[in-house]
Amino acid sequence: MSRSLLAHPAARRLYTVLALSLVTLGMSAPSAHAATTLTTTRSCVDGGGITWHTKVVWGSSYVASDGVTKVSADYAGWTNTLGSMATDSSVKTYNGVGQLLQTLTKTATVDYRQGTVYDARNPVNPPSGGAEIVIKVGRDGDGFASCTVTHSQSATTAPVIAAVGDMVCPPGYAATSSTCAHKAVSDSVIAAKPAALLTLGDNQYNEGTLSQFRGAYDPSYGRIKAITSPALGNHEYGTTGAAGYFDYFGTSGGDRSKGYYSQDVGAWHVITLNSERDISGTGAQLTWLKNDLAAHKNMCTLAVTHKPRFSSGEHGSSSLMKPFFDALVAARAELLLSGHDHDYERFAPQTGSGTASSSGVTQVVAGTGGKSLYGLATVATNSVIRSDAGFGWLKLTLHPTSADIRYVPVGKNTFTDQQLVNCR
Repeated sequence: MSRSLLAHPAARRLYTVLALSLVTLGMSAPSAHAATTLTTTRSCVDGGGITWHTKVVWGSSYVASDGVTKVSADYAGWTNTLGSMATDSSVKTYNGVGQLLQTLTKTATVDYRQGTVYDARNPVNPPSGGAEIVIKVGRDGDGFASCTVTHSQSATTAPVIAAVGDMVCPPGYAATSSTCAHKAVSDSVIAAKPAALLTLGDNQYNEGTLSQFRGAYDPSYGRIKAITSPALGNHEYGTTGAAGYFDYFGTSGGDRSKGYYSQDVGAWHVITLNSERDISGTGAQLTWLKNDLAAHKNMCTLAVTHKPRFSSGEHGSSSLMKPFFDALVAARAELLLSGHDHDYERFAPQTGSGTASSSGVTQVVAGTGGKSLYGLATVATNSVIRSDAGFGWLKLTLHPTSADIRYVPVGKNTFTDQQLVNCR
């Protein structure tokens, strides 16, 4: 991209928030070289079962005083969805031929505040072209191994992610033309090699017990568990407190008492909500959402929730989700991805009241992850396109200022859809 992203007001706000956050953490703000920034995100699970979310902010390439073209590596950080803990960390920077340029190590107690605070380092700027930053992180003193992730400069292109909900039949159920296609859909997702999988709830039927997750989800979608950011659905609460879900996904599913969290994927801020608990207009989750949106001034934002605000499917629209939809509209978010109805549907941008608006949120329902298919009911206002023809999943390319949404059909399903959503 030739034009500086800092020319956009949202980008300037993001830079300011990042700079102030780093000062609060006792670190320096990003270097002046970083006129254009892109973020790579990676997650890993340490030996003690803690999921660590890491990110590296890459800036522009520039010619250094010694004549070498370098890339700004402005920020290497990590968090988890727990609270305060002693943390061992190391950040290693390599050039494009694998030569180690710098190692930063530290042991410190950090309050991650359920994933809202990152600890971070400022790596040395490596020569541009195939540079890598390797982060190793884990809880200090627990006797378990840390985990390691690699961030590549080449990965600063727009990440491609998958999203789908209503996914896996109980163990032992046979696949038919209209049920239990979870293995086929997960095969298609895995073949595409996405950078991440966002689940849209009802991951494991019928009750979401740990044994069901291990027996059916794990050999299908669980093959990419390490890159999965799950969302809760109503079937997960077939087990008290959604215990099977949290026991299986660990801290990737957020705080057990909440089930909602947020993260950055590429240039996008991604929010996962819990549509099954604490959904009143005066509840803690809505307050958290508004605070999270205010704290993350990314130019592009998408949210995930199992139950859709709008739907033409058998379950239909959920008025209970209106306060959350309103909050997303107020913050100029772009996308809401949902499941619950076992069909595909895309809506025009609209407000929480269902009024078409160019400043509204585009909602997509993709409950076609394998469990079964539902028929369509009365077509909801502002529904652009819908299908109950078969199984499939969403493929999203998250560009710095837009998202390319494609519906990928699986098996005999031939229905497709594509839409470019621009950020504001």
